[in-house]
Amino acid sequence: MHLIFSLVILIQVPLFAIGTQFLTLPSNAEELAVGSHPTAGRFFSVNPAVFSAPKDHPKLSLCRGNWFGDVITTNLAYNQNINKRTLHVQLRYSGLTGIELRDYRPSDEALAYFSSFGVSGILGVSFETEQSKYGISVDIIKMGIYNESAQGMGFNAGYLYRFPNKISLGFSLLNVGKMSALRSNTPRLPTRVFAGLAKELNYEEYNNTLHLSSEWNEISRTFKLRIGNVFNWRKLLLMSGASVANKIYTASTGIGLQFGQYHISYGIRFGSQDIGLPQTITLHLQLP
Repeated sequence: MHLIFSLVILIQVPLFAIGTQFLTLPSNAEELAVGSHPTAGRFFSVNPAVFSAPKDHPKLSLCRGNWFGDVITTNLAYNQNINKRTLHVQLRYSGLTGIELRDYRPSDEALAYFSSFGVSGILGVSFETEQSKYGISVDIIKMGIYNESAQGMGFNAGYLYRFPNKISLGFSLLNVGKMSALRSNTPRLPTRVFAGLAKELNYEEYNNTLHLSSEWNEISRTFKLRIGNVFNWRKLLLMSGASVANKIYTASTGIGLQFGQYHISYGIRFGSQDIGLPQTITLHLQLP
């Protein structure tokens, strides 16, 4: 009985450390460095309307990083323009390994080791009119820990409007759906609501975009405010961001370099609670 009780305690802690909140982790180095904004395009994960790709050249994104608590993150994304619509396919994984199984008796060695994981596959499409962009996507989700697992599905939708003065207004609603039950509870999806503004400043040799957005997360019951900036000069990309929620502050930065059809980016985030340094490196490829 003591062993069973210990199992329940040990399982709950790492499960909720990853849990369905792995769906809220940044999808690439740019998003980690700038923040999650519904006005940021390409492979940013929080607005299906802003997925984009050149007309004749699909885009592939490969990402590897680490989050708080030694959680490993991996993302693979693909965008392709088809008849003025952008098809988006994404696979993402977050995992924590080496979790120790122990009972009530103190010992030098654990009884066993197990892992916790979350994996999802996204299929979406975006399309645009003269000034507006729309997008929807479906997320197939699976998560597990020890000998338990749960499956589910989430729905995402987004909208972006571009004003003539290079100001953009974006909205999105993410993770509306349901999960199946684990042995003792049913995981809840972290439904998120985003609203944001962006302003572009274009000059002959450089481009600068400022993002400002807010997010509501149903599970954490918090509002988060974010500000981010992307500075692009020739083949160099400089990124920075900051956020605040419930007196928790974060700052982030990153750099990107363009080499022909290859673009490599690195992002890192610093937090006021000093519990780790999430870092991510991403390679974007423009396919023939």
